[in-house]
Amino acid sequence: MNRLIGLISGLLFISTLHSEAQISTFGPAASGQVLWAKVDGDNISSQPIPAYSLGGFARVKLLKFYIQPEVFYARKGADLLVHDLSTNQDTKQELRYETVDVNLMLGLQLFNDDIGFRLHKGPGMNHNLDNSYKVNGDKIDESAFRFNPIPLTGRQVLE
Repeated sequence: MNRLIGLISGLLFISTLHSEAQISTFGPAASGQVLWAKVDGDNISSQPIPAYSLGGFARVKLLKFYIQPEVFYARKGADLLVHDLSTNQDTKQELRYETVDVNLMLGLQLFNDDIGFRLHKGPGMNHNLDNSYKVNGDKIDESAFRFNPIPLTGRQVLE
């Protein structure tokens, strides 16, 4: 009996949310990133490369709040120059990796739809698709620099 009451209550709650919910936006999203931080030491220096992400999102409104799932393909990386003090040789290293990023943002619309000012935050998951690591142009096996395949991240954005 308790399960039946719980099931009926859950269905009523979902139907109430569904009647109040309005899918306001589906859309593509793209971004470019440049990391300005650099590593400069006695035997190593880094040069970031421009990164990009392409994907899409859906925004489901619940009054002034909304839920926004997102899926992105992203490419990131850096170039390193490592100086071996024992041989006095420089080694160029290229690090590139491609990920699929899945985020579930919870947000608040601060003003009306015309202004479009929103604040959202939420967890995300990144899955590595491809790792590419080259030393002086020669590809190195990715097991030499294994990344955590599914790290959980947090993200907050002010649009």
